[in-house]
Amino acid sequence: LLADHFDADFSYADPRVVTLDPAAGTGTYILAAFNHSLEQTSRAKGPGMRKNAATQAAQNLHGFEILVGPYAVCHLRLTQQILAEGGAMPEDGVHVYLTDTLDSPKAVPPQYPMLYRQLGEEHQRAQKVKAQTPILVCMGNPPYDRQQIEAVDEGKQRRKGGWIRFGDEGVDGRGILQDFLDPKNELGVGVHAKNLYNDYVYFWRWALWKVFEAKTA
Repeated sequence: LLADHFDADFSYADPRVVTLDPAAGTGTYILAAFNHSLEQTSRAKGPGMRKNAATQAAQNLHGFEILVGPYAVCHLRLTQQILAEGGAMPEDGVHVYLTDTLDSPKAVPPQYPMLYRQLGEEHQRAQKVKAQTPILVCMGNPPYDRQQIEAVDEGKQRRKGGWIRFGDEGVDGRGILQDFLDPKNELGVGVHAKNLYNDYVYFWRWALWKVFEAKTA
């Protein structure tokens, strides 16, 4: 698709193909994209060009991960792969960020103590990608989890969905998930909307926003 529709014969190593995995985990999808683009380059231009392709792919590929363990593994694996291919690291470091994808792109970074200053800087880098970086490809395997809160626990548990569901106002129904819900309500089948309150749906809606809407917002 990238070659046919965007003239990007070397996919993720093409300067125009900026890619993001919003639920990167340990980096399986990012690494597959990285290796795929290098193989394409190698076949077309020869093995000697893998180094240049690795440098460009390192600039293009971004990943968000909320859990520290998988984030650290993803960060390390991508760094090792870039260096193993002889590629140069981006000036600002590998583009894997410890962040909650579903947080508002306008959220003010929390104030961390000096000991954790790097966490604050990481948050700022992630927010910059969310708010400013145009993304052409959004890929990955988001989590599946439909939150169910028992009546006795109502008000005790925080409902999931973040900015996608609650918007910047923090009010249920103010987020861009409403674009998925309104057609069901208009058709009189809103009772089935419960199936849309799932992590993977929130990530799908976020990806659509990031690729198609955020660039012109």
